[in-house]
Amino acid sequence: MSNMIDYLDWRGDLSFSQSPFNEVDNALLATFSYVRLLGIVPEDESAITLKKAHERYYQRTKNVGEMMSPPTLLMFDKMAASARFGNLFLSGFRDFLSDGSENSSSEQFAAVTIHLPDGTNYIAFRGTDETLAGWKEDLYLTMQETIPSQRRASAYLSWAAENYCGNFMLGGHSKGGNLAIYAAASASPEVQDRILTIWNNDGPGFHEDFIETPAYQAVKDRIRSVKPEYSIIGGFFLNEGAVSYVRTSAFGVAAHHSFTWNVLGDHFETAPNGLHPGSRVFDAKMEEALADLDDTQRRRFISDLFDSLQAGGSETLSDLSKLKPLQLAGVMRSVTKGTELQHFLKMLIELYIRDFREYISGKGNGTNQ
Repeated sequence: MSNMIDYLDWRGDLSFSQSPFNEVDNALLATFSYVRLLGIVPEDESAITLKKAHERYYQRTKNVGEMMSPPTLLMFDKMAASARFGNLFLSGFRDFLSDGSENSSSEQFAAVTIHLPDGTNYIAFRGTDETLAGWKEDLYLTMQETIPSQRRASAYLSWAAENYCGNFMLGGHSKGGNLAIYAAASASPEVQDRILTIWNNDGPGFHEDFIETPAYQAVKDRIRSVKPEYSIIGGFFLNEGAVSYVRTSAFGVAAHHSFTWNVLGDHFETAPNGLHPGSRVFDAKMEEALADLDDTQRRRFISDLFDSLQAGGSETLSDLSKLKPLQLAGVMRSVTKGTELQHFLKMLIELYIRDFREYISGKGNGTNQ
C-alpha cells in the first residue's frame, strides 16, 4: 500500500495551485518538524527555501555526522527535490532540550514555520521521538498541570503572529499535535481569528477541565485530528473537532508512525470501521484506570507503567513493536507493583494478543494490508 513517500513520488510535481493543500501535505509538514535544522534554518523571521535547507544539511552532516531516521531522511530528500515542497520558505526554527538536570524540568521542544504560496503560515510543532520516555511525556500531557513545552508553544505562536503577515495553520504529530491545540487555545482572540486549521496527527488529548475552558471551545471547530485505526497515544483523554481514522500498514504501537499510514491519491485511506475495537477498549480502560487519580497518583501510575514496559529491555517503539505477544506477556509477568497496575497490564496483554492474532489473520486473507 502507498504511503507518504509514494505520495512525494507521484504528486510531488504538482503545485499547490494545481492541487490544493490536503491532509497528506499536513502530515508531511508535521513530520518535517523532526528534521534536525539547528544552525540551518534561521531562528528569526528571515527565511530560506526547503531546498536550500536540504543543501546546508548535507554540507553540515559531512562534518559532524548527524543522522536522522532513514524514513525521515528519505522524506527530506524527496521534499527538497519536489516542485511542490522544494521552494517553500522556512523560518523561525527553534530547538530546545533539557534533560532535567540542575533543578530544571525535563523538556523537549522544537518548531518551524513553513510559508505556503498563498501566504498561509504552517507552524509545525515537533512531537516526541520514538523512545518510550517520549511516550511517557505524551501521557503527562493529560494531567491538569501545564508542562513547559506547552507554554513554549504558546509563546512561539505569539511571536509568529507578531512577525508574520497572513493566516496560520498549526500542526504536529504525537505531542506536536497536542502543542498545536494548546497554542491555539491559549492565544489571544485576535490571534485566534487568524488560525484557519489546527492539525492534530495522532496526538494525545487534554484533561476535561481544559476542554471546558472558553478558550478551547473558541477553537475546537477548527481542530482536525488524523489518527491511525490502531491509535493508542492519540486516544488518551479528550479531543474535540473533526476526527478521521486511517488505514495503516502496521499494527499496535507501530501504527503511530505517520509513514505507516496508507495514502490514496491526495488523501489517506479511510479505515472502514473507524478506530479499531481493541484501541477503543484500551482507551476506555486507560481512562478508567486514571480517572479517580489525582495528578501525583497519576504521575506515579504512568511512571510504573512505562518502567514495566522497559523492564524487558525495550527503549523505543520499534523495540516494543518487535516483541511477540508471549514475549510481552513474559515482561509483564515480572511486574510486582500494585494490584491496580497488575490488573491494567493483564488487560493490556490480553488485548494485544487478541488484536495481534486478528491482524495476522487479516494479512493472511488479504483483508488488512
